[in-house]
Amino acid sequence: MPFAPECVRIEQGVKTGFSGDHLRRSLNNGPQFRLIVAASNRQFRVEGENVIASFVIETKAKVAGWRVVAKVDETFKIPADDPRIHHIRAIFVPKLSHA
Repeated sequence: MPFAPECVRIEQGVKTGFSGDHLRRSLNNGPQFRLIVAASNRQFRVEGENVIASFVIETKAKVAGWRVVAKVDETFKIPADDPRIHHIRAIFVPKLSHA
C-alpha cells in the first residue's frame, strides 16, 4: 500500500513518521523492524475511511529469559478518493512473555 507524501505516523502520541518517504525508508531500513520475530493474532476491520489493524508483535528482545511482546492497534486513514495511506496512529502495550 503506498503512502501519501504528507503521511505521518503517531505512535503512543509521539510523531515517529514525518512523511511518506520517511515511512518508506523506516520500513525498509529501520532498526526497530529488525527486532521483530513474528506478528500473530492479526485482525483487520474497516470503519469508514479507516483500516484498523490489531496484532501481537513478538520481538528478539529478552529480559531474564522472558521475551518482549506487544499488543498493537494501528489505524490507517485511507480515503476512498485517494487510496494511499494518509495517516497512521499506533498504540501498543508491551509485556513480557515466557520465551
